[in-house]
Amino acid sequence: MQWAEQFCTDNVEPEDSNFISSIFKQEKTNFPNRGNVAKPLQTFLNTVESNLQNRTLWNKKHLNPKIRNLPEDEFEALQNLVKLQKERQIIVKPADKGSGIVVVNYNDYVNSCNQHLLSFQQQPTGPPLPYYKPSSEKDLETMKHQIVSVLKDGLNNKWITKSEFNAMNPSDKGPGRFYQIFKVYKEHEHGTIPPGRPIVSGNGSITENISRFVDFHAKKVIHQIPAFIEDTPDFLRTLKDFNDSGNIEDTDILVTMDVSALYTNIRHDDGISCMKSALENRPDKTVPTLFLIQLLQLVLTCNIFEFDKSLFLQACGTAMGTACAPNYATIMMHSIDVKIKNLARQVAAGRNPLILLKRFLDDLFMIWRGSVENLQMFLELVNTLHPTIKFTSSFTCPFPCTYPAGFEHDCFCHSSRSIPFLDTLVTIKNKTLVTDIYKKPTDRCQYLLPTSAHPAHITKNIPFSLYYRLVRICSEKNTLIQRLDELKQLLLSRNYNLQIINGAIAKALNIDRNAALEKKVKVSTKRIPFVITFHPALPSISTILKQGWKIMVKDERLKKIFPEPPLVAYRQPKHSSLREILVKSKLPEREKRSVKGMKRCNLTNCPSCPHVREAKVVYSSANNFKVPISTPVSCSTKNLVYVITCDRRECKYTQYVGETGKQLKERFKQHLDCVRSQNENLNKTAVGEHFNLPGHSVANMKVSVIENCRQESAMYRKCRESFFINKFETKHLGLNRKI
Repeated sequence: MQWAEQFCTDNVEPEDSNFISSIFKQEKTNFPNRGNVAKPLQTFLNTVESNLQNRTLWNKKHLNPKIRNLPEDEFEALQNLVKLQKERQIIVKPADKGSGIVVVNYNDYVNSCNQHLLSFQQQPTGPPLPYYKPSSEKDLETMKHQIVSVLKDGLNNKWITKSEFNAMNPSDKGPGRFYQIFKVYKEHEHGTIPPGRPIVSGNGSITENISRFVDFHAKKVIHQIPAFIEDTPDFLRTLKDFNDSGNIEDTDILVTMDVSALYTNIRHDDGISCMKSALENRPDKTVPTLFLIQLLQLVLTCNIFEFDKSLFLQACGTAMGTACAPNYATIMMHSIDVKIKNLARQVAAGRNPLILLKRFLDDLFMIWRGSVENLQMFLELVNTLHPTIKFTSSFTCPFPCTYPAGFEHDCFCHSSRSIPFLDTLVTIKNKTLVTDIYKKPTDRCQYLLPTSAHPAHITKNIPFSLYYRLVRICSEKNTLIQRLDELKQLLLSRNYNLQIINGAIAKALNIDRNAALEKKVKVSTKRIPFVITFHPALPSISTILKQGWKIMVKDERLKKIFPEPPLVAYRQPKHSSLREILVKSKLPEREKRSVKGMKRCNLTNCPSCPHVREAKVVYSSANNFKVPISTPVSCSTKNLVYVITCDRRECKYTQYVGETGKQLKERFKQHLDCVRSQNENLNKTAVGEHFNLPGHSVANMKVSVIENCRQESAMYRKCRESFFINKFETKHLGLNRKI
């Protein structure tokens, strides 16, 4: 709000038509000069802060930290599940589709993962190729250098900005993480582990942000693909348009096809070639296609990940878990779409039997007008189109049923009148495509409980959101009413308020389906968000903001800048959901006895280990202030406040307090470089200048972590750094005065 007020004119909020929002959001840690902030705005900010700190406004019932919304038996069960995971007896994972969970034996899970990591991709000619190869820390460092080299080239050519370079720089990143979720809807022997879906999480990996950068530019071309489907509403709009065209017959056949393991079976040459062609069709090529393809190649070839403390490199395909994978796969499959259409014409002797072909990632929906025999021939030949892309398929029966109505039977004509696609069930009735909601048999009713610790408006709005979805999907009124009642029973089983449910049903029934199917264009709000971690005891934040805002906007200038009060946005607290507590991407490690205090990491070539002062308490050399180190910390610890001490008695053990989001050894290496460098600019830093004084050397530098910060936030770290600078008095008695 301070910056919004600073950067506006006296008449209107500034508009910059050339402004492009950053791909990578950066946390701001700077503030305008307090003396330049308008007094009514500063009064508003002070009022909001004081009201939030006033505990008399809080809900006293929820202030007691012992209160939880889990009954005792469920809380005990939760603790037992956590204990069994730490003991490596079980693994808890979400089901692949639906809202169920899967609890599997630990050894079965590890064996399933290892089996996949040792699998091979069959080739039409030559020996099979391994999907994954063993890797090492050395490979990881080599690939970091490769990525930095390409990024520097982009920076020098002004294809990327300095902030984008910093965001994509992998120097402080690590490997991805491999895990599996399970396809409980697939056939498997009772009591055995279901088929797994392999996922390599790219969060925090060396390729995370270069993948996001490629994906940002790939998004601009996927809508040009004729078969592209964005989501279920988009699919429903397609069917509605097809119905309106009148081009549907009762004898047409509905067909769905699904690619088996698409992501891991996309050959690099094919995927890169398709992506290159698609990116060349962009209207804006400020970032050259060649540079984006270089980044894409790095995403594909540098996908190093960890499983059970071993490193692997993905050799084939792309990872399900990297940002650009969905759009990369969508673009690659466009070339297969063309081949499918050509094959259909060949099978039908030049006539086009595919009157509709649409695709969502690896799921294809088609309408076939022709004989079943030709369709079966087509479905057999479709698996010859590509050496690694293979399909499974199903289709509806076009023949009339001769059995009397109401007679139970299980012939082909009866069992395949409808076909599922995404979360819809599609049927041809009276020359019309009719849709209904589709749920897999393994789906579970896991709607959020109203007693869960969420803002009240969340659970109040859930019933209407679910009913609105039914209005869009169910094309027949009778079916809709039936599904509304079924959903009502499910919501009642989850203890939702009957009055809220009935109100949501009445509201949903008044909605016109055509209006519900219209694509909604998201309009970004100019309201500044007030972000706060949710707690059930919090007072009404919106009320506090509105009250302060009403007084602030008596100033006409501020009323133009802030026509509405800030928007409340709640942040989920850490470790506040069952999923976060139970589901981990890494294998659980056995609990080790943790010893508080600063220790060396003792890793090979660690630059900081020789300089670490191992201790459980950090002392200020300027006064009697001391800080007990409350957690185990080492050179490898990230997100911290640290202190560097000169061990010369003549210097009175002068200290410097700093903060970093990187590992301590990485930040300390920068300080060492400042001391050793011949560059005068580096020598003039506070630490570089002191340890280049006569009689000093890097040998006099001692370092320790003061605090491993609770929040991974640059703003929070800087606040803690400022706190310890004041406590250690390093601004007027230490090296921080040189900053």
